[in-house]
This record gives sequence, structure tokens and C-alpha cells, in this order.
Amino acid sequence: MKTYYIDLLNGCADADGLSPSHARNAYADLPLEAGDTVLFRCGSFVRDCLHTVPFVRYGAYGDGELPTFCGSLDVSRPTDWAETQTPNVWKCLTAMPGDVGNLVFNENDCTATLRWEMRDLRCQGDFYGHGTVPTEQTKTKDEQTTLYLYSAGNPALVYSHIEAVPYNHRQLVKLRQGITLEDLRFINSGVHGMAGQGDHITVRGCVFENIGGCPWSRELRIRFGNGLEIWHFGNHILVEDCFFKNVYDSCVTHQGPGEDTRPAEHFICRHCVFDTYGMAAFEYRDKLPVASVFEENVCLNAGCGFAMLGEELPRKSEIWPQPMGHHIFLWRIPSPTEGGSLRISGNRFGAAPVGAAIYSIISPEAEAQITLENNLYTPNSTLLVRFGGENHTALSEYQAATGKDAESSYASEKESQAWKKAPRGHQNADVYLQLARRSCVTNVSIFAIFTVFFLALLINLLLPKEALSAEELFYNNYTFMSYERIATGGRHRSYHYEITVTELEEPLIIDNIVEDRIDRKQLDALRAGDTVTVSLQQNSRKQQEVLFLSHKETELLPYEVYLQAHASNNTIGIVVCSCLSLAGVVGIVVDISLYKRTTRKYQQRRDSSKGGTR
Repeated sequence: MKTYYIDLLNGCADADGLSPSHARNAYADLPLEAGDTVLFRCGSFVRDCLHTVPFVRYGAYGDGELPTFCGSLDVSRPTDWAETQTPNVWKCLTAMPGDVGNLVFNENDCTATLRWEMRDLRCQGDFYGHGTVPTEQTKTKDEQTTLYLYSAGNPALVYSHIEAVPYNHRQLVKLRQGITLEDLRFINSGVHGMAGQGDHITVRGCVFENIGGCPWSRELRIRFGNGLEIWHFGNHILVEDCFFKNVYDSCVTHQGPGEDTRPAEHFICRHCVFDTYGMAAFEYRDKLPVASVFEENVCLNAGCGFAMLGEELPRKSEIWPQPMGHHIFLWRIPSPTEGGSLRISGNRFGAAPVGAAIYSIISPEAEAQITLENNLYTPNSTLLVRFGGENHTALSEYQAATGKDAESSYASEKESQAWKKAPRGHQNADVYLQLARRSCVTNVSIFAIFTVFFLALLINLLLPKEALSAEELFYNNYTFMSYERIATGGRHRSYHYEITVTELEEPLIIDNIVEDRIDRKQLDALRAGDTVTVSLQQNSRKQQEVLFLSHKETELLPYEVYLQAHASNNTIGIVVCSCLSLAGVVGIVVDISLYKRTTRKYQQRRDSSKGGTR
């Protein structure tokens, strides 16, 4: 088994590619065998699909952004456009390889609206692809389309950047038997991000953005495009730690009509973040799977994004006039599967303004093979869940009528707001949730600190006022307020955290980090870019210090961060510092105990999942 390193920009055609220092600049001609690995240098940008071989792992190495495979065409130059005789309608002079499903303006701005007729180009961002293909099934190779865009001025001068997303490739990655895809980014595909069939497929830590939108049927005015699609069959499929943003239809789906379709076994989708999609985060159809799971995912903004632009609700689909835009969509399953089971557990369902959190229109016998538990829902007075042939607007009503989701509940307003700040890029959803939802131990610790603070004020009134020597303060009074990735690289990643520290009445000055409880070696290897921002809030002014730390992605957060500070030389400072130190010690002991227990459980789960899917 060999590992090949590919640097498409700086690699050498004659290199063997067996080390980063001898990276190749191409990979299509590699003599790949089962068990080999192909790693692309971080920061790579490829305007092509990823060409794959069965039983090979594809991933990333180095520092920088994830290697990106892009299916769109750059039409950002003024010379790419010519104004037509129709005012404000511009013709793209670059021929499109197939129907155009989307335009991406500036930085991931998917506000362009596809129009089915040329005469409907009336507003800024309206576009029309004049082709001869009536349906997706009749598309021929090298079918060319002319793109028209409504714009008040040359589009290249109105927008800083324009990407046209045509039917260039049916998918950016063809899934094959035994393939593994890790730490890669796929953007701007006119149809699918990944599609195919096979067993033992792992997709981990990948990013999917701006996927789908090409016409499926001009006659019915239906478009299509999924993030990751398993067609007909696929067993032992793992989709983990991935991020999906702006998908026309479904982010993850298993489907395929006809006798060739077999129920999937061990189809696992977990710890992913799904944000903005037209059909569903998870769509399952045709046959219910066996021993399959959708768990601990964050699902946001179903029925939103460019999929809904120009549509009259409900959106055109094969089930029209039923609503479209759900987190979980189950349909076209007329009968149960022998030994079938699908568990939907521990998920966070955000807004679904035009659909439902779960929309099931399958047979009651198939629904009986579905387990729902421990999910958090966002209230929706129009439609929360459709299950058992009935629409439910209230969680309690749905639970009573179906007997499902007995342990599930509504999310708090604070949790719902936190989900809206879901991380963008290669992230682990359950780590994010731990940051968004502080443990009860942390809350108790903060409460205890404020309690002793006011107690110290009272004691101070009874003590003589005399100058005392400064004391050092060690405590962990911190609250995670936001969470944003700033850099990625290989299997090690750096993150940016903003920590708000509520200070005392007397000013305290941050000197340094005393200790990082997670890994002392990481503290010794600090580098620019690995930052923690600490805001000190005092009576009448604010002070900021930037501290540095780094960590491995595999380590569980939050960190116990210890700060060393010096108080002013007065009695109240000494009293408060002493009390806070005592409260902090208690909080630290409990936090460390909770951290170790959670880390052990989390690591066992990660080890078992990785061991069973490679």
C-alpha cells in the first residue's frame, strides 16, 4: 500500500509522489492499487471532478484550505458579456457545457434566479439558459447552452466575481466500491456533489457547497441535484463530520427505482452540519434500510436558499402540491423491509419554514421500523411533523398520536440561536454542540463565583483598610461565545475561539497562560494564527489581550484554560481573589471529572466508528 502526494501547482511530473518533497503535479496516471492513498496538498483548487479508483483513499495534506474541486466556469471578465437588444439582458460569450443550474456571485452569493422563459428576465440576477434538452434523461454529451443574465450594467462590473454552474459533470465525484474520501471540498456542481454505488464507502470531513439546480424536466419545470447520492445499492456507508451548504435538493440520499434497488445495510450519517437545502438534509426513498442511523446532526434552514427562488410555494416537485423543504424526507416506500430498521436520534432540527422537521409519506408498516428518539425540535405552528398519515403542529400531539420521539423536546431559544452559528467547513457537529451548550457544571461554577464575589464585598466592609501584597489568581471563569474555524491542514487543525471573562471591580491584568490541561506539548508549539481572544470587562473600560494555544481536532473541547492575574494592592482585591480561587478550585475539579468521562466516551465512539468503516 502506497501513499501518493499531489501538488497540482508546484509538483513535478517526473516525481514519484511518495513524499511531500517529491510531490507529483498529476494523479490520473498513477498505478493505483487497492489500499493506496492519494493526498492533495491543502490550498489546491481544481476546476474538474475528482477521478476515483475503487478501494483507494483520497484525502489532504499540508496547511491551508481544504483541497477544492470545482465544477463551475469563471465568467467574471467584462469581455465575457455582451448586451443584447433587450435592455439590461446580457449574453454570456462563453458557451456552457449543458444547462446552467445556478450562478454564484461574489463570495458564495446564491441569489440568482433561474427563469424558464427568456421573456421572464425582469429583475437583477434573473438568468436563463437557452438549450435544446427537454429532460435530464435526453441529455447528450457536449450539449451546449447559451446563458443570458438580467443586469443593470455589465455583470462583470456589477459583481466582483461570477461563477456559472452548468451541467458540466453529472457529479464531481463518482462513488465506487471501497472508496474513502476525507478532508476535501466540492463546490459549484450543476447536478450532484457525489453520486454512485458500492459497499464500504466512507465520506468524512468533506465540504459540499452550492450543489445542484440544473433542469430535470423543462416540461414539468423541475430541477434537481443532491450533495451525496447513493444510487440503487450501498452497504456499510459512513457519512461523518461533513458540512453541506446550499444544496438544491437533498444533502444525503439513498434512492433508485426498479428491481436493481436493494435496501442499504449500515447506512450511517452522523455528526454533520446541514445548512440551507431545498428538499431535505436526509432523504430516503424506495426501500427502507437495515441497521441504519441518522444521529447527532445539526439541520438548519430546510426549504431555503436558491432552490426556492422564483418558485410559487409549494415548490415544484414529484409530490406537488405537497410541501417540499424538510429536514428528514421519507417517501416512495410502499412496504416494510425484511429486518429493516432506521434510527433517527440525537439530532437538532432548526427552522423549516415551508415544510416539516420530519415528513413521512411511506407505508405504516415501514414507519413501524423507524425509531425516533432524543431529538430537539424548533417549534413550527404550520407543520412540525407528518407521520402516520397525519400532520402534526405540536410536539406533544405528535408524540401522543404516534408513540415516537417520547424523549424528544423543543429546543430552547438560546439553543436555536446557537445553531444559527453552526461552523462552516470541516467540523464535528457534536463538538460544536458542546461549545454552543455549556454544561450545567460550568453554569454552577459561574453561579458560585458570583455568589462568593458578593460575599467578599460584604466581608470587606468588616475588614480594616490596609495595603496588602498582590496575590496571584488562578481560575477558569469562562464562557464560549462564538466558534469559528480560521485554518485547516491535514488531520491537525487550528480554531479561533472568543472567550469572555467577566472581571472583578478592581482591574486585573492578564499576564500569560499558566497551563493547558489538554496537552502541554501543544502549548510549547504555539504559532501565529492559533488564537484565543479574551475580553476583560471592567467598571468603566474594556481591555483585550490575545493569547495563543493550539489543539488537535481529535481532542474534545472545551479546554480548561487557566489565566494568571495580579490584583491591585488593596483588601477587596485580596478577599475577592481568595474567594474566587476557592470557588474555581471546586469548579475545576468537577469540570475535569466531567471532561475526562466525556472524552473517554467520545474517543471510544470515534475509535469504534473508524475501525468499522475502513
